[in-house]
Amino acid sequence: MKIQPYTTVGQIHFGATAQVVASILGNASRTSTDRLGRTQLHYSELIVRLVNAAIVEISAKAETVEFPDVAIPFQHLARFLRKHDPTAFESVGFTVSPAYGVALDPNFPTWVTAFAKSEVDAWRKYAA
Repeated sequence: MKIQPYTTVGQIHFGATAQVVASILGNASRTSTDRLGRTQLHYSELIVRLVNAAIVEISAKAETVEFPDVAIPFQHLARFLRKHDPTAFESVGFTVSPAYGVALDPNFPTWVTAFAKSEVDAWRKYAA
């Protein structure tokens, strides 16, 4: 999983539309609405979440997460984020890193969520 914080996950840009995602990944296997009212596009190992037709969050299975300057195996990611992001915090069971624009839940190994900058306050709202 290649992440440019707050900008892209792989070829998908935050702020893009469902049509852009479909042009890159094909049609989603299903569409749903999450408990926050966001539209979710489901792919085999990827979920794209949209607000007002714009991508704000992408969750994907990732054995390794690649940031611009470093690649981190999932099993070391939470420790890496806490060490390298002094602004990291816990929220609803997730380790959240504002510096890297990601969140992960250790109860769901290898699933990583990358989010748009607009979503940081939502994560903070539920911080422990």
